[in-house]
Amino acid sequence: MAGLDSRSQQLYRRAREIIPGGVNSPVRSYSPYPLFVASAKGSKFKTVDSEEYLDYCMAYGALLDGHARAEVIGAVEEAL
Repeated sequence: MAGLDSRSQQLYRRAREIIPGGVNSPVRSYSPYPLFVASAKGSKFKTVDSEEYLDYCMAYGALLDGHARAEVIGAVEEAL
């Protein structure tokens, strides 16, 4: 996890000013502050601090196909 005064920590401080509790409930378990995601593809995501993680929770099952799967994006674009 990024060091003191990382971009994630700055965003968390800002979120605490404008969002009750700072963030939604599932991410409150991260310590000392939650991760803020900049991008994601497949099973991995990258934070605003350029750290890469394996998304083992997969958004609690909602992303069984992974993040930004080309076939899913194509089907959505075609439907729109």
